[in-house]
Amino acid sequence: MDALVMMFREGGPSMFGIAGLDGLCCAAWLPTVALALFLRRGGARRGAQALAVLLLIGTFLPLILGIAGRWSGRSATEAALEGASPDVVETLREVGYAESQHPFNLGLLSTVGLLLTAVLPLGLAMRAEKEPEE
Repeated sequence: MDALVMMFREGGPSMFGIAGLDGLCCAAWLPTVALALFLRRGGARRGAQALAVLLLIGTFLPLILGIAGRWSGRSATEAALEGASPDVVETLREVGYAESQHPFNLGLLSTVGLLLTAVLPLGLAMRAEKEPEE
């Protein structure tokens, strides 16, 4: 658990944004599944499909934020190295780049996990509707 806390500290503010987006996507998952299961006709079905597609698109937001966090961390590292002593520049760059990798890793892991869960409501919402038999 201490390693996770340290990773969040080193990763910076984007780590908390990624965790927040994960929470939002997880909170939207259950209503999306429920709507995809129970709304099967007409305009209501279209609404369920739209919500499932929005959830699928939302799963990529943690990755985008992770990329932004990595870029921000590397920029901050390079800015800090301008005033550093030449004999420690490479060591500091390695440490800074390793820490800036944390948001990307968390964002990628979150996106993969959320994609796996977003497939269910999308599949339910997009399935073909059977015509009622007369």
